[in-house]
Amino acid sequence: MKKTVILIAIAMLISLVSPKLMAEEAIKNINIKSAKFENNKIEIEIDTNEAYQNLELDYKIDNHKWLSEDFDNLITLEYKEKTRKYVHSFKEEIKFSKSLEIRIRPIVNAKKGDFSNVIIFNYILNAKNYDSWAADFIHKADTLGLVTESMRDDMMASATRLEFVESLIKALEYKKTIKDFEKEEVNDTKSIAVKKAYKLNLLTYNKDKTFGPDRKITREEVAVILDKLSSIIKSEDKFENKLKYDDASKWALSAIDSVIKKGMLLGDTKERFNPKKNMTRQEVLVTVLRLIEI
Repeated sequence: MKKTVILIAIAMLISLVSPKLMAEEAIKNINIKSAKFENNKIEIEIDTNEAYQNLELDYKIDNHKWLSEDFDNLITLEYKEKTRKYVHSFKEEIKFSKSLEIRIRPIVNAKKGDFSNVIIFNYILNAKNYDSWAADFIHKADTLGLVTESMRDDMMASATRLEFVESLIKALEYKKTIKDFEKEEVNDTKSIAVKKAYKLNLLTYNKDKTFGPDRKITREEVAVILDKLSSIIKSEDKFENKLKYDDASKWALSAIDSVIKKGMLLGDTKERFNPKKNMTRQEVLVTVLRLIEI
């Protein structure tokens, strides 16, 4: 009889305590087992086989604050039963120059659990074949959206006229130099950037209204374009011209002198401007970054 009473008491105690224990069990700490960030989509695998109906994503970009520091309700992850992973596709492009950090937390019966471990995605330079001195410039240019896709495979290759103009226009758009533009007709490219450059009078039409997008661009050609641009961005003379460019074309002489004095283009270690030399893709990015700082 005494043994029976004890068993009943234990059973009653369990019945009173178990809902709380179950709740605590349901909202126990969880951690991220693996995570992937690709094409603006996050994919997460957690360290338990239990499927959570409400799992929130918190993140921070570079040295900024966590999303949860400004907002109470976070991003609800979607559970994919087939892969047993939680996913979310960001509507706006997530850009970071150093790192993207993520963590998650479960929500059970409107109660928020603790945050998980933190997973860090470090920025990886999406470019090949570049000089060591150019790495930081390429990195910065990429975070500002100045790198065209055609550039990435070989940064030391000569840039085309199209690559230069597209990077240049992106830099001007970053500076909010360009607003609207009227439709311009160019017969050998559909590039909007090229049409904007014509509208800004950075380029001059030839007889057949062709641009030559695939032709390699020389330093003296770049000088002429930048000289025209200098009046738009109101760049002033800052330096003395000590560079040599005896082999420059006559039509480029005044432009070369102007951009050197304004610091828009520099020479080599032997104080040569090299007007006939093709500009490499990494040199293009350094040049357009310099314009942003002017």
